[in-house]
Amino acid sequence: MTSTLTRAAATKRILTPSITLGGHGDLIRSISYFPDGQRMISGSWDKTTRQWDLKVAKQIEEAQYVCKEVRAVAVSRDGRWIVTGGGDWDSAELKACKVGTRTVRTFEGHSRKITCIDISMDNTLLASGSDDETTRIWNLNTGKLVAGPFESVDLVGAVRFPTDSKKLAVKSLVRMCLEIWDVQSQKLDVRLGDFRVKSVEHTDAPIFWTNNDKNIVAAFSFMDDHCATIYEFDASTLETVGAPFKRHTTLFEEPTKVVTGLALSSDHTLLVSASYNTIRLWAFESRQLLASFNVHKPNALVLSPDSRQLAYTTKTKDSYKICVCDIPPDILAQASTSVHLQGPTADPQSTAISPVIALPPPPQIPSSTPGSRLPQLCSDPRELLPSSSHTHTVFSAHNVQPDDLPPEEALQDLSKYITKDGEYPVARGGFGEIWKCTLRIDSSLVNVAVKALQVYADDQLGPAKVKKTKRIKRELRICAKVNHANILRIYGYTYGFGPFPAIVSPWVENGNLTVYLEHEGAALTLVRRFQLLRDIIAGLQYLHTNSVIHGDFNGPNVLIHGDGTACIADFGLSLMYSKVISASQASWTSTLKGNVRWMAPELLVEQEDGSQVRPSEQSDMYSFGGVMLQVLTNKVPYYHLTNDARIIFCIAKSETPSRTRYPELPEQYWQFIEQCWSLDPRDRPLTEKADTTIRNEFSSLSRSH
Repeated sequence: MTSTLTRAAATKRILTPSITLGGHGDLIRSISYFPDGQRMISGSWDKTTRQWDLKVAKQIEEAQYVCKEVRAVAVSRDGRWIVTGGGDWDSAELKACKVGTRTVRTFEGHSRKITCIDISMDNTLLASGSDDETTRIWNLNTGKLVAGPFESVDLVGAVRFPTDSKKLAVKSLVRMCLEIWDVQSQKLDVRLGDFRVKSVEHTDAPIFWTNNDKNIVAAFSFMDDHCATIYEFDASTLETVGAPFKRHTTLFEEPTKVVTGLALSSDHTLLVSASYNTIRLWAFESRQLLASFNVHKPNALVLSPDSRQLAYTTKTKDSYKICVCDIPPDILAQASTSVHLQGPTADPQSTAISPVIALPPPPQIPSSTPGSRLPQLCSDPRELLPSSSHTHTVFSAHNVQPDDLPPEEALQDLSKYITKDGEYPVARGGFGEIWKCTLRIDSSLVNVAVKALQVYADDQLGPAKVKKTKRIKRELRICAKVNHANILRIYGYTYGFGPFPAIVSPWVENGNLTVYLEHEGAALTLVRRFQLLRDIIAGLQYLHTNSVIHGDFNGPNVLIHGDGTACIADFGLSLMYSKVISASQASWTSTLKGNVRWMAPELLVEQEDGSQVRPSEQSDMYSFGGVMLQVLTNKVPYYHLTNDARIIFCIAKSETPSRTRYPELPEQYWQFIEQCWSLDPRDRPLTEKADTTIRNEFSSLSRSH
């Protein structure tokens, strides 16, 4: 049953922006979040695109002049590509830029300006709609045309792939038509609308697939409502499904002529629409109007990846702005509770895996069957796609009581759902092997990394194996409580990779920092390098704030997601390994291999009782100095030495890397690195000071560039 709020109730709400971004000189036609929810890109008729840091509410770098008129921008879901489209009546410009590099793909074929774009869920295909009345599909990685042109009956206003990219929905800009095309056969499945009649007002509001890609949501006109009504259509027939959303009205309850913007939350519970001086929020399933806000001429609008923020563009006289607002919690709660308990998407036993940075969108987990408990990796998408409005979980690894830990179910055994992608591990480190695997949930696949812990013969497992296994799970449950954008998450554990549980984490596409710099280092700007350092020190500060020591901080333990975000991995693993699994000399020697060049000298010193000095916040900061040197120069500490024994000898003699080997490094950066390398651990900067220093330098460089 459809219900709406009264006019009085709806107009009482105030939508106050938490962030306002200004700088464009003309209408802002398109905005898009990065997957981390902390950055945004915008495109304007002023011929530029701009990137924004939502944490500090500032432009990251100077405006990029892209084309004659920027009409569409998008960021791929793995964060690797930024796509821009535009042009004019006589030309089209469509480009994709690989994040963090200077790689640019140009897509040629359209004859008039690009009006809309969409990137497939698997980040391989790009759809573009144009004023030349065609839609084309491209390979995003090669720039080659793979399907089309699909000839429409009008200027194209919106395009959208479903999850499997087998179809393409296309909506016209002026004449009211909606089309579904089959991508493989390149034939039209069905078309709705009278293309001989033009709408009084046109709309390029996006369209969305819903109900497991069976339906389409669009602002549409049946000739008498001027595109001010939102309908849900059956994608196979384009017949309407359920009740429409009540048409937009002005402050005086007069009907508006057009819906200018649409946004749908990732879980399909909240729909946001924009029209003349109005933004409305709806419970999608029930069609209930949850709130109506008076907003001056909203145009493009988008929801953040976690669907807790709303961003929209607006024009006031000669001022063009982007406004970012936190959606009131009561509205989010109402949207969730308004879902009809029908169908698989509303089954309380069915839960979606949260989207992972640099991985595909969330697959659906089917209902449980007797005797088979299916995994729930994460119930809150904010945990993996944080935004500036999200407060990180805070915990202390010291004195953790059993009641403070997540329940056993929160760190789940994923063995039934893990498949190796090859016969051999993709990497070996000090603590074990890394396997690339696939996590299979129903018909959906997610790439994951599985870390198998090494065990040596002289560890004498025997009866202690059961006890050690329990201890490992307890340590992993502590690690699983960590929730920060710059810390690699732990999904759960799996068996079949050795005598102990192996750790399951997201697969990070760009690999570790050392590998990333080998491939991309030559093209990185100084701003980009400090962006990496900002991420790294933020993750380390979070650990130290919560009394967690990394213990093995180095370049290989910093991973780079597909969108360029850096995160820290393997925190606390060295302590867990030495305390729980192995105290053998073989394991100690192995853990040093390859990573010793970042190690603090005090860790090589034996105490009076013969035991090793334990890692500390200060030893982590010594290692950060080496990581900072690596990020700024593309060279690891002691890069000229390949023998670990020689490196250990230098560290034991307190011989830090020589300044003369890094002549290109500015002096002020070298001085800070030397502070991190102070022989007296008490003289090393705390992570809080380092974080402030790095952020200030990043902001200064961003403004100057």
